Amino acid sequence: MGYPIRLVPGAEILCTPAMVPYARSRRLMTLGDSNRVLAEFSPSIPMKDMEALLAVLEESGYQPIIAHGERYRCLHSFRAA
Repeated sequence: MGYPIRLVPGAEILCTPAMVPYARSRRLMTLGDSNRVLAEFSPSIPMKDMEALLAVLEESGYQPIIAHGERYRCLHSFRAA
């Protein structure tokens, strides 16, 4: 069809405490050749736990992108300033 599409490797990363050593040793799959990771969480994760895991990703040099934000109860009442 002539659309300018470029496919790159990537995957959703399930963010749990078990993911932390992989993040700190820079062994997570990123989106393409970037520092972006597609971060997925348990739907019932508390906000403080989500924030802590996102902080680990950022401190490890990743730029997290939250996958399926509509699924996380802790974000349902979140309003950006």
